[in-house]
Amino acid sequence: MDLFVWVGSVLAAGATTYMVSNFQQGKKKSLKSPNVIREKEIDYSFTRSDKYQSPQLKISGLIDQTKETLDIAIFLITKTKIIPRIIQAKKRGVDVRVITDRGQSTQYSKKAIDNLVDDGIPVKVNNHQGNMHLKLMIADNKVVCSGSYNFTKSAEEKNDEMIVIIKSKEIANEWTRRYDQMWNDEINFSYYKNNELQKHA
Repeated sequence: MDLFVWVGSVLAAGATTYMVSNFQQGKKKSLKSPNVIREKEIDYSFTRSDKYQSPQLKISGLIDQTKETLDIAIFLITKTKIIPRIIQAKKRGVDVRVITDRGQSTQYSKKAIDNLVDDGIPVKVNNHQGNMHLKLMIADNKVVCSGSYNFTKSAEEKNDEMIVIIKSKEIANEWTRRYDQMWNDEINFSYYKNNELQKHA
């Protein structure tokens, strides 16, 4: 079974179990994050709701807490408040890797990616047909984040978007394994700007 399909199934099953349990107990509980579902701590955030719990704040907080490794796969990345957080993580010694979509890297994402590259962050893009449409982060091999949210101003301020953050070493290890496969696939992925970042890898 595909890893991301499996994670989605776990989330759906966990959420169903959680709601059924509350119903059976006759208690009306608000779904305040973080929630614990099947011994995995789950946090989540929607745009256009609570600005103090926005996806941008959640993602920025996760990046700020990262100490060793930060792997990012993002379809679209523009000049947002998240970019400086990624750069600061690199400067404080975090091993940062970014995979993004080739088509977007020459258009809307170009300026932001150039900023990452200038600060020594290795960036790879897809060579295969179709988009690199993932939106995920893996922090310190123990926390993962995914959803519909791109790192853009529109995603934060205009669109209906959401993210889910899962604290689970088991899931993080599986996601890292898949990320490593993509990163090391020299046929379907290559360094941004014709491998000029090899000196940083």
